[in-house]
Amino acid sequence: MAIEEGRKGFTLVEVLATLSIMSVFIALVISTVMGSLMVSGNIEESTRCIILANKKMEEIKSRILGISTESGYTFGWDRDYTQTGAFALPDSDYRYLISDPDYPVSGKYIRDIRLIVWHDKDGDGSYDVGEKSVTWDTRIARRN
Repeated sequence: MAIEEGRKGFTLVEVLATLSIMSVFIALVISTVMGSLMVSGNIEESTRCIILANKKMEEIKSRILGISTESGYTFGWDRDYTQTGAFALPDSDYRYLISDPDYPVSGKYIRDIRLIVWHDKDGDGSYDVGEKSVTWDTRIARRN
């Protein structure tokens, strides 16, 4: 088949080459966007864990030191604060574990408290590998 002289346009090979280059470029862009969305989700989970851990630790410290909290409860120094639970809505898929190894505290003026907050993705109530978590250790001093 003869090619007419002066005819404008692209050959099939040029069109296919352009399409394959564009498809590689689009695949790279999509891959980058998906990776960015995953990182953004991980950062959001970690940030939420940190915010909830800070809130729960302040609540624990207030209760141990006998300071009134928003809920009106005061417990004081001589109580075991070991517990596990879930946060209220809208954070009910985040859970916490408080470890109070220094209880009973008779004669002690410093307590070590460990708080673990995690995003319980599967809803089983236990911390599993792959779930985002924050561990917060603190010491609370009793001053008389």
